[in-house]
Amino acid sequence: MVYDTGGRETSTSFDGKLLAAVERDLNRHSVVITDYTAGDGLGVEHVPGFDRRGLLTSRTRGTQRMCWDYDGDGNRTRLTDTHGTTTTYVEIGPLWMRQDSGAAHRKIRAIRAYLVTTTLVRL
Repeated sequence: MVYDTGGRETSTSFDGKLLAAVERDLNRHSVVITDYTAGDGLGVEHVPGFDRRGLLTSRTRGTQRMCWDYDGDGNRTRLTDTHGTTTTYVEIGPLWMRQDSGAAHRKIRAIRAYLVTTTLVRL
């Protein structure tokens, strides 16, 4: 591993082969991780996005993007995956309800409730 002067990782190699490179823009608080493990010599960029609380709000891998939303307490309230499917999380007392809907049809595909302890309870 190679580190910058601030002690942050800038690249990882194994047997002389570059596996990953990390580029940071400290002014914009952004990072780009380029993954070279596919073996074809081409890199795939991973770009995570964070809010002011440090919560992951987006992740782009190549041309695919996922997004997360959170409430004021930092609980995840919505996930939009790379296919445009939106999952909404709603608090119901001690349970969290998860509703999945496809972006194209906006149909509710599944409803499940989770205890705060992440134990699955089927409705």
